[in-house]
Amino acid sequence: MLPSLKDCKIGVIGLGYVGLPLAAEFAKYYIKNFPKIKKRIIGFDINKERIDELNKNFDRTLEVNQEELKSLKNIIFVNDINRLIDADVFMITPSLIIVPGLITAFAITHTPEPKELNLLTIAFG
Repeated sequence: MLPSLKDCKIGVIGLGYVGLPLAAEFAKYYIKNFPKIKKRIIGFDINKERIDELNKNFDRTLEVNQEELKSLKNIIFVNDINRLIDADVFMITPSLIIVPGLITAFAITHTPEPKELNLLTIAFG
């Protein structure tokens, strides 16, 4: 059983054009509705340079501006996959697929085909 939304930690996997704005929206939702709760969003990307930039409040895609990134105190940006272990729910954005228990170099670096996305959906039921 999943924890309540208030207690839920969300892992957003892939912080590109889709993942970063999604993570930012979740972070804003938590700030608005649960202001005392900290660090509820874990943003993961395999690109260390990308993570370093986001931790300095810079988004090269210009999807989220610097001031907005600064204001999101309840999100952490990581490139260590082990940090995702604390997440209760995963939002997997299109350019990266990771199946818990099947994390391999292939799973991290392979761009999925639609057939694989269907298999992933079946795997998670």
